[in-house]
Amino acid sequence: MSKTIDLRRIAVFVVLAFGIAWTGGLVIFLTGGLINSPRIGGGFTLAILVLTIVRNIKREEERVQALTALAQRLPPQKQSTALAQALATVLSNAHTPPDVNILRAVVEQIRLKAAGLLAKALAGARALQRKDSRIYTLCTVTEQCRPEATALLTKALAAACAFQNERWRVHALCIVAKRLPLEEQRAVLVEALTTAHTIQDKGYRAETLSAVAALLPLEGQRGILAEALAAARTIQDEEHRDDVLCIVATQLPPRATGLLAKALAITRTIQSDFGRAATLIAVAERLPPEATNLLAEALAAARTIQIEDARADVLSTITSRLPSEATDLQCNVLELSHSVVNQDKSADILATLTPHWPQICRARGHSEVAELSAVLHAFAKAKRANLLNAIAALLPVIERLGGGRALHETAQAIVDTARWWP
Repeated sequence: MSKTIDLRRIAVFVVLAFGIAWTGGLVIFLTGGLINSPRIGGGFTLAILVLTIVRNIKREEERVQALTALAQRLPPQKQSTALAQALATVLSNAHTPPDVNILRAVVEQIRLKAAGLLAKALAGARALQRKDSRIYTLCTVTEQCRPEATALLTKALAAACAFQNERWRVHALCIVAKRLPLEEQRAVLVEALTTAHTIQDKGYRAETLSAVAALLPLEGQRGILAEALAAARTIQDEEHRDDVLCIVATQLPPRATGLLAKALAITRTIQSDFGRAATLIAVAERLPPEATNLLAEALAAARTIQIEDARADVLSTITSRLPSEATDLQCNVLELSHSVVNQDKSADILATLTPHWPQICRARGHSEVAELSAVLHAFAKAKRANLLNAIAALLPVIERLGGGRALHETAQAIVDTARWWP
């Protein structure tokens, strides 16, 4: 008796652990699939029983996931039915927007397994009463449309133009434009740009302008992004202004140094350490290595960040953009690295600097051994994992200065330390 109870408990645990969808699919697979599934009486097969259970799961999210997972294991002629049921379920809730991740998973499977259902998905999106549900679903379906599906994209474009909310309309138009052939994108992007200019809210106008600019040729981006920066700069709410500036910064072209200089100047006025760090990272990621004057400004801004982990993230980004000949900036980064030894990015910063170690030491007027000792002394006060990562980053320097013997002694010191202080 106890043995039977234990087996039942294990079976329940497996079903809960792996989910009804995977369990159902596995049962069908192991018992001969749909065609060769064993009969259980009354003219029914085990596969039909499992599918019925899946279709009758009460919680919509689990039912959609189960149907989508089962569709991947069904014969091609049966996949469309399961996916249609999953789509109907995900679009059936009139009170709350669909879960974007679940919706995307269903629509992606439809594109791969039953592309004919995309028209049904688009029609379902356009019929939704909730405006937010309609925009989410329309954009998700449109993202899966192939460029050659002109009839579907024409309907998606009409639906996008019908949105009264200008911000949503621009977003939907940009999604449609991405799916169109290049020669057809221009008219849609002109409409999106015209709509973006009519948005009264400065934050939304800046966001939508930068989103449209990202889809334009480089020569058409600069003026629009300058407008977006100007709009973002005048937002009164500080937190909102910081968020919008960061969004606009992520769209700046890497070679547009004039725009990047403006964005950097605005960034340095941000009061919040986290806001300043996030926007600095966005700007620094786009700075070309030859723009050493802007990299120096970004490094100066990084010095003003008081929160250590935010400062470490900014330093790591700036260091990765420095050209090999920017020794003065590398010296500044090495100095600042002593202030972030407790952060995970600290070893990454060192690893980027070690190839330039001799030049850095000469510029700082220190011997290589003295500089190495100073860095290790700073990291000795950090948590052990960071010290070990710093040693790993500095191994090329240790080997060059002391050869194989130095490496062996370093390894022995690590082993001894672990034994003495586990």
